[in-house]
Amino acid sequence: MNDWPKLDFHLHATRYRLSGGRPDATVANIAARCAELGYQAIGVVEHLDADPKHPAACLAELVAEFRTVSAPPRLYVGAELDVNVAGDGLSVPAAPRLKRELGLDYCLGSVHGLGEGALDRDAYIAEEHRRLLVLTRCPAVDVIAHAWSMGHALVRKGILPEWRFSLIPDVHLKELLDALRVSGQALEVNPKARADFPDPAYRVFIQQAIAAGIRIAIGSDAHSLERIGGADAQAAFVREVGLPAAQLWTPEAR
Repeated sequence: MNDWPKLDFHLHATRYRLSGGRPDATVANIAARCAELGYQAIGVVEHLDADPKHPAACLAELVAEFRTVSAPPRLYVGAELDVNVAGDGLSVPAAPRLKRELGLDYCLGSVHGLGEGALDRDAYIAEEHRRLLVLTRCPAVDVIAHAWSMGHALVRKGILPEWRFSLIPDVHLKELLDALRVSGQALEVNPKARADFPDPAYRVFIQQAIAAGIRIAIGSDAHSLERIGGADAQAAFVREVGLPAAQLWTPEAR
């Protein structure tokens, strides 16, 4: 349908990180590639967390380049924040202040770092749920990104023997949706969830979010120019399960 915009609000400009970045993954190059693919609005982000390769100075450098780029698509800048291992807040306590000082348009909030120790399935479920709820209480966070995405990664690492979305207790999913309804934060549909798209439990979860009026954010989580365009599969999925275009999240929506 012509009224369905082409959006991606989870594009990593990795050029600025201290190690492991892609020299060509600059804001300007990302914007140019998205323009070629017909995106109407995009958001360029980078991690801001306790990892030494993601210091605030690197995010400031990204923002400085962002201020020099003018292009279609409509361009926004943000950060991807993480939960402290202690679980009592963001991994960068200064994140709310940095969001203001850098003039960020939005922040994603994500769960990373599960699996360094031995986890059984119940322990993983309890810890991911706990951290997600912490993120819903963080006013600096606008979007909960790739919720419940770690399970498949833990299978790949050999930590869990299996994972599927239907293993999550309904009470946890309801508590997360209730928290999002109160906080006003959006829920991202991310490529890490593609393995869950056929799972009826995941489809019901997203449909319940839609019915609750929670906005849905679309992101590719691309860390390189080659992966840009990956948001299209997520957009097709949310359209299929009944999301109206008016309920798509954009940085102006909050």
